[in-house]
Amino acid sequence: MIESIFDVVFGHHHLDTFQVLLILMVTVWGAGRITKWIGLPPVLGEILAGVLIGPSVLGVLENSEVITVLAELGVFFLMFHSGLDTHLNGFLKRAKSGSAMALGGIGFIFLLTAIWLGWFSPTNYSFLTITFVGCVFALNSLPVISSVLKSYKIRQHKIGLMTIASSVFDEIFIFIAISIVIVAAQSGSLDLITFSWILFKVGAFFGVSFILGRLLLPIVSPRILNKSGSKGFTFALIVALFYGVLAERIGLHSVVGAYVAGVFVRAEIQNNEVLKKIEDRFYGLSHSFLGPIFFASVGMMIPLSLLLESWIPVLIGTVLVFVGQVFGSGVVMKQFGFTWRESIISSSVLVGRGSTEIVLAGIGFSTIVATTGEPLIDQNLFGILIGVSFFTTLIMPILVKYLIKFNHIPKKA
Repeated sequence: MIESIFDVVFGHHHLDTFQVLLILMVTVWGAGRITKWIGLPPVLGEILAGVLIGPSVLGVLENSEVITVLAELGVFFLMFHSGLDTHLNGFLKRAKSGSAMALGGIGFIFLLTAIWLGWFSPTNYSFLTITFVGCVFALNSLPVISSVLKSYKIRQHKIGLMTIASSVFDEIFIFIAISIVIVAAQSGSLDLITFSWILFKVGAFFGVSFILGRLLLPIVSPRILNKSGSKGFTFALIVALFYGVLAERIGLHSVVGAYVAGVFVRAEIQNNEVLKKIEDRFYGLSHSFLGPIFFASVGMMIPLSLLLESWIPVLIGTVLVFVGQVFGSGVVMKQFGFTWRESIISSSVLVGRGSTEIVLAGIGFSTIVATTGEPLIDQNLFGILIGVSFFTTLIMPILVKYLIKFNHIPKKA
């Protein structure tokens, strides 16, 4: 019925770019307003809107090249804006606790994944396959987490700051591990030189980022960032893109570079009025336009038929991620002076997943293991990874809402 209405309005011909954008924006705006009205983050409605109009339900839109590009820009600018929200000194203070919290969650999720797939699965999976699945299970989604924290107005609370720091380190650790697993699968082995080279590249990225952010930006920024909102916006955009490209060249995700760029740009803007203008412009770009398209694209990637076929292992995987993340990260967070309630809320937010897991699942499915000639993950594991990513992303905002409400968490530290 709904699909036929679109046919009447737009005809049966191929939709052009502006028609695709119109359908997307109307749908995600409406769904976001509904979920916000019932007290849930708009991101939840935007993902469900993508499922509704995507190939699995109505089939109104498909993940075309236009949507893919806009979604990539969306996740990129969401993370840059999140970086603009982060104080550099505060982030550096949380480096030790954030990295420990990330490792706690990763370690416990890896342990549960190994027990499940190694001991209880009827299929005899290899060590590389189990490691790859554990990596995808353990990968947080910075854009989803940041968006939910902002929706519940705890982004600047100590819980929010700790959660963001942990999520950043989680992405760094997981992308290092993913790189190592893929190299080992494609080559049939992993020598010490290759392993050392991967670690060196990651270290080089953060070294170069710190040098540029602390030495070069302070020279350039007073002439650009603190004089004009429009010039400052353009310069900040250039810095973000540069850091994003640098991160990708190293082997990390561009969102890590975008976040780091935002942190350093904020540190060098001394004019509060200019900072507010730049933040407002990036907020509108990321949270009102490109960000919702990204979240809708996540929903459009979900093959519901595949999920229905493997709903039991998807349910097991979802529980595994929740238990592993909340217990692994929560216990570590408690050791750094947080209460059990704060630790549970923060680690529950870290359950948020996103489209990166779906992309990685596709990479694993298309990566051929040199020693066996088979894909790194089979179709069954591919469906499980997608399903777990989808359900954890949907359930997390609802769970966190009631955890915050029950524990009366203030909006700021």
